[in-house]
Amino acid sequence: MPESVEVVIHVDTSVDVPLGQPGTPGAPGEPGDDGAQGPAGTITVGTVTTGAPGTDVEVENVGTASAAVLNFTIPEGQPGEDGVGGGGAWGSITGTLTDQTDLATALAGKSDTGHSHAQSDVTGLTAALDAKADDTAVTTALAGKSDVGHTHTASNVTDFNAAADARVAAGITEKLDIIGGSAAITYLAAPLPGSPRSGNVTAGTVSTTVSDDDHSAFPGLALCGDGSLLAVWRQGPSHTPSVGDGVIRASRSVDFGVTWGASYVVASDSLDVRDPTLTVLSDGRIAMTVFKHDGTTADGVFVAFSTDQGETFGALSAVPFTFTDWTACSGPIVELANGNLVVAGYGQNTGATFQSARVMVSTDGGMSWSGEVTIGNGPTASRHYQEPYLGLTPAGGLLAMLRSDTGTLTIYKVVSTDGGATWTVPASVIAATGRPAWLTLRSGGMVLFMRRTSDLAHAFITSWDNGATWTAASQLGATPPGGGQSTYVQPVELAAGLVAVVRSTESGSTASTVSFSYLGDGKGVTPLGDVVPVEAPASSSGWTQISITPSEFMAVTGSPSLAGLTGVGYPPVWLFDPLSTEGIMGQAPLLPSDWTTFDIVLAWAPTTTNTGTTRWQVIPSNLIVGQLPSSGAAATNVTTAAASGTIGILQETTALAGVSRPTNPLVIRVFRVGADGADTNTGDIGLVAVIFRKAS
Repeated sequence: MPESVEVVIHVDTSVDVPLGQPGTPGAPGEPGDDGAQGPAGTITVGTVTTGAPGTDVEVENVGTASAAVLNFTIPEGQPGEDGVGGGGAWGSITGTLTDQTDLATALAGKSDTGHSHAQSDVTGLTAALDAKADDTAVTTALAGKSDVGHTHTASNVTDFNAAADARVAAGITEKLDIIGGSAAITYLAAPLPGSPRSGNVTAGTVSTTVSDDDHSAFPGLALCGDGSLLAVWRQGPSHTPSVGDGVIRASRSVDFGVTWGASYVVASDSLDVRDPTLTVLSDGRIAMTVFKHDGTTADGVFVAFSTDQGETFGALSAVPFTFTDWTACSGPIVELANGNLVVAGYGQNTGATFQSARVMVSTDGGMSWSGEVTIGNGPTASRHYQEPYLGLTPAGGLLAMLRSDTGTLTIYKVVSTDGGATWTVPASVIAATGRPAWLTLRSGGMVLFMRRTSDLAHAFITSWDNGATWTAASQLGATPPGGGQSTYVQPVELAAGLVAVVRSTESGSTASTVSFSYLGDGKGVTPLGDVVPVEAPASSSGWTQISITPSEFMAVTGSPSLAGLTGVGYPPVWLFDPLSTEGIMGQAPLLPSDWTTFDIVLAWAPTTTNTGTTRWQVIPSNLIVGQLPSSGAAATNVTTAAASGTIGILQETTALAGVSRPTNPLVIRVFRVGADGADTNTGDIGLVAVIFRKAS
């Protein structure tokens, strides 16, 4: 580019000079320099207008090319189809809520969804409440009501004291401590304190039927944790095993065997399932043992467990006894103090002549078994050892009773003192047959059940020296009919002295009935109504006195205590408080038949040096099955002479004289009426014995 030259041109516009013709265009100049970048172009939206339905969309730029302002005209949409289920049509709403005058006004008169009212906002509420407060009937009714949580004294309950006295007279206050169960059961029965090693175990004569369907036999029994009794048995068409014919059925009693519910199957198999027995374990499970039979030979020992009080049982699990020919069982599992479970079986090896008995142990609650030990070696003794039945002796040892049907039919026993690891040589107990069943009584005795050889009836014997010696046999239940036999027992002691027994008796090879009854160890009344007395000895002719010792009584009123006298050589005596009425109850034995009348005498002793008098009350009541106790004599109050003032000096007071000898057992209640003004001795008095003394 050439250097710039400033040119100044002066034009005189005052002179009218005509313009000449345009000259010829000059040649194009040189390109100029690039100009500076101009501002960026913009686009904004102007107005948006709704056009008529069906017209085109129009866009008009009302701005500049570099600053466009676009106005839009958009056609309105075509009307849609009618809606379903909606409310009234509002039409088009534009703008804010304040622009909708009618809507804003309507909403302004409404409350929020969550709101509250003052009492004054509710028309008539205050007046209505005031009227209620003054409602005499309501006030009166409420005044006669107690709070939801309240208490009563005995005097507030109509006839309570009379009813309680009647129940005490019947001996029904005993609360039976349930073995293996969590509940305590109260039964309307006279006390069964347990025999004081007297050997007085008596069979009840009342029985109930558990099952008489088909051939029901080989039963087992358990006292469940809920207080019910569970009976199980094998049911099939006949005594003889056959494939798939025998199943295990169960029935439950909730009234201690008076009635039994409908039966149900708890175990079945393609083979015959037989000989169930039950054990309640410390963890609450019920263990059941059975064996299977294929119609020709026994096919193994099996166990199953229930966790629902015997409503159902789990799968049958085999116990791996190693007999090579066949294996069976017929007795319950025993749980040791260390938690180990012991099960017994019997069987025969291939080619052997005699059967043997063995045990196995589980240390994991029955999930597995090991430590197989022979407890009766048949080949060595040249006799069968069959159907072992395990239990724990009073001394704590493990004992098995064994059946042996070789030669003279005999029941044998073997004992282990090391948890089943080693056993004594089998020793004869009694000439009998059938599967033996036994248990240890709370009183320290043992009772053994078997089939008597003479008539094939159920029978039992007892021992009071840990099984060293046994009493003569007593019969249980009726004698089977010709062609029949007893087919096993399982006993359970429900409470001290109250022994429940489930048993079965065949009337033929295709008919057998499962029954239920009781034994009484001591004296009292069973739940089936048996009166279990203590008989006077057969040689009692010429006797002039029989006593009931304190241990044979139970407390029924107040809180008397059975304790010794300090410094005095008496056995425990009943101590009675001087400030209240306390009482005990016991059952008298049947008195000798040569007595016509007798006196009831209290033998007592002071426990302090006090010398005041003592007030007693004695009430004898007859025990008659099916009736409430009737009064054998009126309640008698008697005041003793002043105490000697010397601790432990024995004194006697005749409470009743000339009482006629009853033909039924007597329940005797003895009270010290310390609250009576005639009782002036301020110390405890010890009752040493109640004496029945022949008068004529």
